[in-house]
Order: sequence, then structure tokens, then C-alpha cells
Amino acid sequence: MRNPNRIEGFVSLFILCLGSLVLLFVGASVSTMLITKTKQFQPPEVENRTKSFRLVSREKAENDLVLRFENTSALTITGYTLALGQERIGADFFSNTAQQGVATGALEEVRIPLSNLSSQSAKKIIVLTVVFQDHTAEGDSQAARLIFDRREGYATQMQRIRLLLLRAAENTDQGASVTPMAVLKQVRATISSLPERDEHKPSPGMRSGLNFAKQWTLKQIARLESGEMDVELQRSPGFTEQAAGPPKPLGKVSMGLEYIVDKVDEIIKKL
Repeated sequence: MRNPNRIEGFVSLFILCLGSLVLLFVGASVSTMLITKTKQFQPPEVENRTKSFRLVSREKAENDLVLRFENTSALTITGYTLALGQERIGADFFSNTAQQGVATGALEEVRIPLSNLSSQSAKKIIVLTVVFQDHTAEGDSQAARLIFDRREGYATQMQRIRLLLLRAAENTDQGASVTPMAVLKQVRATISSLPERDEHKPSPGMRSGLNFAKQWTLKQIARLESGEMDVELQRSPGFTEQAAGPPKPLGKVSMGLEYIVDKVDEIIKKL
């Protein structure tokens, strides 16, 4: 005759063993998930070749690696470059009329897509250089030279573009058949034909600056033509002056081109 207590004991032992296996499996799965998650994001090493752009924090935010740097110098940082393998990332504030740069004690946030960190060559981020408001620099001299050459190229091209814009804006002898659209088309064509190489200084930075000046201006002309610039024009000092005086043949186009010239002058002063 079978002992009921013994049978119940076997059943209890079986359930206990089964429960232990389930807990062990769950625990192993959770542990594997944590290990996998940890392996998925390994913050790369950051090598800093500057003294004044101090790394404050680095963290993952959704699909980006977020680096925060503090300007510890007494001067405003107007440009910086980071290297990620063969890729170069950074900022140059010379063309930003709303922001001068990274002020003393201020933080600068740099976002790098995690997909850019997947290759073996991108396991280290190098802070190459920072450029200051007094046109000095820290770090890698070649990286700093690239920034300075780009600014020189921009300034050189903008001097040419400035004259073209003023000539179009101030030309009051055009006939009634000449439309604002035709004027802008001609200005765009002339700017697009400007050279993007300098025979006296054929450096990559110089070429980049020459090209950037053209693209920046063409973008502003497109904003003027589409009406995107209208609010800025109405807030500009020149709007009130022109509204009070005799109307110009080119109307808003003339005013807009002069407004772009004013922005160009602001940028050139920073260089």
C-alpha cells in the first residue's frame, strides 16, 4: 500500500525543484540582459589636448552620446574641433550673429550619434583644439589652422559678395520691366560663379571658407525670396527709415539685400 505522505513529498520536491529552475532561469535572463545592456554602451575614452575646454560629463541620451564641456579660460571660446576617428566635429561661432561663442564658465553640449561610435577607429574622442576671441588657440596647431583658414576664406569671399549685394540693392536705374525675381536670379547666378579656390593659399580651410560664404548668402537670398525673412526686415532699423522715405524701385528686395549686407558686416567684425 502506497504512503500518501510519501507521494505528497515527491510532488512537493518536484515543484520545489521546478520553481528553483524557473527562478534560476529568470535570474540568468535578467543577468544576461544587464550584461548585454552594459556591453551595448561603453563610453569612449576622451583625450583632451586643450586646457580650457574641460570635460564635465558624458552620458547616453536616447541615441546620442552627450558630452558637456566647460570653458575654464578667461576668454570666450569662438570655435572648437573634436576628432572621432577620421571624422571631425565641432563648432565655429563666427557666422552666428546671435551667439558669440562659449563664454567663460559656460557649458557647451556636444551630441554624437551612437551609430558613429560603432567602428573600432571611433573608440576614442580627441578634443583637438579651441580658438578664443583674441584669435589665439590651444591644442593641435593644424586643427586650429584649419579654423583660421576657413575664416579667412569666408572673409575674402564675403568682401566680393558684399559689393555684389550693394550694387544690386542700390541700382535705381533699372527699367520697370526688371522684376525683383529677375534681380535675385541675377545676383544668385553671379554669386554662384565666384571662385572657390585661392591660388595664393590653396588650403582645405580656405576652400571651405570660400564655399561656405557663397552657400550662406544663397540661403539668405532664398529666405528673402520666400518671405521667411519678412519678420526680421520689419524689426530692422532700416525698415523704418525706408518706410518713411521715397519708395525704391526694388522695394523689399532692395531692403532685404541691404539687410543681408548688414549681417555680413556683423560677421566680418568678429573675424
